[in-house]
Amino acid sequence: MTGPGWVGQADAYADTFGRLCAGAVPALIEALGPAPDDRALDIGCGTGSAAVALRDRTAWVVATDPAPDMAAAARGRGLAVARAALPHLPLGDAAVDVVVANFVVNHLPDPRAGMRELARVTRRRVAVTIWPPGDRASNALVAAAFDRVGVPVPAGERLPAHLDFPRSVDGLGAVAEEAGLRGVDCREVTWTWEVSPADLWRGTEAGLGVRGRVLLRQPPEVRAALTAAFHDAASGLVDDRGLMVLRETAVLAAGRPG
Repeated sequence: MTGPGWVGQADAYADTFGRLCAGAVPALIEALGPAPDDRALDIGCGTGSAAVALRDRTAWVVATDPAPDMAAAARGRGLAVARAALPHLPLGDAAVDVVVANFVVNHLPDPRAGMRELARVTRRRVAVTIWPPGDRASNALVAAAFDRVGVPVPAGERLPAHLDFPRSVDGLGAVAEEAGLRGVDCREVTWTWEVSPADLWRGTEAGLGVRGRVLLRQPPEVRAALTAAFHDAASGLVDDRGLMVLRETAVLAAGRPG
């Protein structure tokens, strides 16, 4: 769920983009199919949404995250959390039965090495999610504000060609198969995120994501203009509860170690 750009951002992440990422958890857990006696592992747990869902299905759950504040937030939910990160996990071969990695592979400097490590430490089943290319509904709203004010946003950093992969169903499926997973099921999953404009914008104001980091570099008057442009763009989507209902999409892959 988290990468280097999220270090020190646990509080802002939990209330904003953490809730967005949690929307993929039900499909992730369904694809994983944990059994009551499984040993389960949540890699890159963030504030612990997937690990909490796993805890409802199986008795033994451990989570990992490299960011100390994310690990602390997950521990605050009663989870056992270790400081560790892909592609080097302090576990033996087939040490756990099932493992999830919710929006982790897309942050890795070597996604294939990370996926191989997931396959190595797992006995029965691996399930992962990534973001597809392009602006999803929530991203599009934030992007519209930057476009309206005329603040350029650089393209996100891309991996070297020999390490990158297409962020698509076919692309993630190929990475999973190359890592040695068998019977790979790769597909798009969708859900709705109910969020107030203030909560969505608060994540950007905190510096989360590429546009958040760009916003923090702007002078106060430009920040104010961006905030006004965002709320203007969002106003037409707010229902009588004060919430926007946004359709979000991820790519999910699940398979068994070979």
